Amino acid sequence: MPRPSLVASVFLLALTATVPAQGVIRDGPAYYRVGPIGTAQSDSVDCDFSADPALPDVLTENWWYYRVEGDADERAFRDDGQLLQSYDRRHADLTWPNVDQRGLFRADISYDIFRTASESARVYNRLTIINTSGRVLRISLFHYVDLAPCVIGAESAVGGLQAQAFVGICPGSVVALENHFPDRFLVEARDDGECGILDPGPALLANTGLPFVGGDSTSAAQWDLVLPVGEQFTVWTSIWHNPTTCPTPQVENYGIARAGSRGFPRITGSLPVAGAGGVITVSNGLPNAMGVMVFGFGRIQIPIGPMLLQVLAGPRGIDFDSFVIGLDARGSVDLVVPLPGTGDFCARPINWQCFLVDPGTADGFPFSHTDGLEWLIGR
Repeated sequence: MPRPSLVASVFLLALTATVPAQGVIRDGPAYYRVGPIGTAQSDSVDCDFSADPALPDVLTENWWYYRVEGDADERAFRDDGQLLQSYDRRHADLTWPNVDQRGLFRADISYDIFRTASESARVYNRLTIINTSGRVLRISLFHYVDLAPCVIGAESAVGGLQAQAFVGICPGSVVALENHFPDRFLVEARDDGECGILDPGPALLANTGLPFVGGDSTSAAQWDLVLPVGEQFTVWTSIWHNPTTCPTPQVENYGIARAGSRGFPRITGSLPVAGAGGVITVSNGLPNAMGVMVFGFGRIQIPIGPMLLQVLAGPRGIDFDSFVIGLDARGSVDLVVPLPGTGDFCARPINWQCFLVDPGTADGFPFSHTDGLEWLIGR
């Protein structure tokens, strides 16, 4: 999409401060806005992101596409009549129970924003798909982003398959883009076109375009998946405006719990410090009860019978990112969690939830569970 003029950008910043809660998530002055999602969606969604309204908006477009094996072209995720949207403080969920009414898969796009310093913020953007068909699903997922580190001026970009850093000529507007283990990428010297994703015919990103110097550029990533029946997979990207070395650690509870014999079990955590770690505490369960701790890297809501899974526990579900715990005679346990000290883990979320064996639930289904707990690793 064409770059806005300086006057238009200033007007947009002023307008953003008055945008209603729908479509916007915030952490202090940092904000992210999801623009209108059309019923046809032949273009990427206009989005805004900045660590502070006083700084330039560094994002023009940001969206997801898919292609199922046998499709003649890619399709954008669109308002297909079943799209559900929820925006709550730092978190947003966009859910398609049955994408394009094809009976093939469910999709959940989530956003989380974290203020990581006085003029630094990071947005995590995840797409989870679940194979709801009766057969193996072969599907390619595509993420496209048009970053604008400066309102005007040339850009440069360095990196590779997993991460790119975009730098503008204006001071203080370094923007880092990370794509988590894609199969292919493409950076193009243009400010529109979706890197060929919306061109006629199946797209295959060419793993080219870096390093990039001068003018304007866009970026795309591709994941090629084979999902058995009932299996889920999560792909994610993140954008960091004015990256700092490591933010202040944060902890927050979210979601809902399921009551047991003693009421709602609780999960709390100390501040997660890179290079040291933290403590996760589960309490208010039955004495000596057994449970399953689930951990992952984002929020979600997936019903499991009368329970609600609220943690994105790994790309393929909870099987690989869970472990059994035992409560003590008080009905609680403290879990010491060491954390690496490398900069790669700074500003990364870790999410936790605990499911406990408890025959005293109101409906007789013998499991209670905590709400969710989110860590943001810092120093």
